[in-house]
Order: sequence, then C-alpha cells, then structure tokens
Amino acid sequence: MGQLWLSLHILYAIYGMSLVAGNPCKITEDLTADCSHLKLSAIPSDLPRNIKALDLSHNQLKKLPAANLSVYDQLERLDAGFNTLHQFEPALCKQLLMLKTLNLEHNEFTKISENDFTFCVHLSELHLASNGISNIDGNPFEKLENLLFLDMSHNKMISTALGNKQQLNNLKELYLNSNKISKLNKEAFEFLANTSLQKLDLSSNPLTEMETKANK
Repeated sequence: MGQLWLSLHILYAIYGMSLVAGNPCKITEDLTADCSHLKLSAIPSDLPRNIKALDLSHNQLKKLPAANLSVYDQLERLDAGFNTLHQFEPALCKQLLMLKTLNLEHNEFTKISENDFTFCVHLSELHLASNGISNIDGNPFEKLENLLFLDMSHNKMISTALGNKQQLNNLKELYLNSNKISKLNKEAFEFLANTSLQKLDLSSNPLTEMETKANK
C-alpha cells in the first residue's frame, strides 16, 4: 500500500495530474486534456495545471470565463468548438499568454468586437467557422501579428473586409468560403496589402460582381 501511494504521489508531482475521483476528462501523455462530448456546462477546475492543450468541444458551454481558465496558464491549444458560446472575453488571452491555437467554430457568435482578440498576440491559428458572424467591428485582428491561419467560412459575411487598415502581415491562409459575399470591390483586400497570403478560399459565395482598379 505504501509503494502504491508513493507511485501516485510521484505521478502527481511529475505530471500535475488530478487525482480527484470521478473526473471524466482524459489526460494524455502529451499533456492534452480531452473533455469533449461530456455535456459540460462549466470548465473543469481539477485538471492538471500544466496541461498544454484542452479540448472542450461538443459540450454545453455558454461562456469561457477567463477566471476559470487562468489556472491553466500553460495552454497552447484551446478547442471550444461545437458549444453555444456567443461572446468572447478579451481577458481570456490576457490570462493564457502562451495560447497559439484557438478553435471557436460551430458556436453562436454573430459579431466580432474591436477588442475581442486584443491580447491574443501569440495566436497562429484562429477558427471561427460556422457561427452566425455578420458584423466585424473595427479592427479586431489588428494585434494578431503572428496569425498564419484564419477560418471565417460558413458565416453570414457580406464583405471580405475584416478591417479598415492594413494588418495580418504574416497571414498565409484565409477562408471566407460559404458566406454571403456577392461583390468584390477594389477595397476588398486592402487590409491584407502587406501580407504574403498563399491561400484564399472564396468558394460557395453568391459572387456576381468584381470591380477592378480600372473601374471608376
């Protein structure tokens, strides 16, 4: 019995693993906490503090409180897809300074506000597909200088303009397919003027008009 307790103590010390009975989340060797498909309505508070990735997808979450996630400050990947989120707390990225991948697809966002991602400066991937996003307020992606991948597909966007000033200088892939974009004017991609974009997907939009610089 003494050896068993010692082994458990060592395991906890090395991996920081929660020993709370009944925790339904699975912790893998690469410090990923898989809490998906558990009908969760709140973020678990008894996970290892040093997890690198947290999968909260396919649950019943209505919020992602920054205070609840701040204890997992080593997170590099956060998946909160397939929930009922409708608002993003800017303070979340302020607490998770190492976050590189954020997945918010298949939620209920209708608007991206100016300050939503102000502190998400280390993000390289942002997934916002399959929400109801129709409005971009100001320049919410302006601070995302390290962003390489942005998925805004399957929303209700009527314009490709994701801001009114140049930004996203390092963006490589942009997905705007399956929106409601019917016209491409000459200002459509001015916000990407300094990027080295390699892939742009505008498929499955009701495009009927394309304005060139020659058109006045």
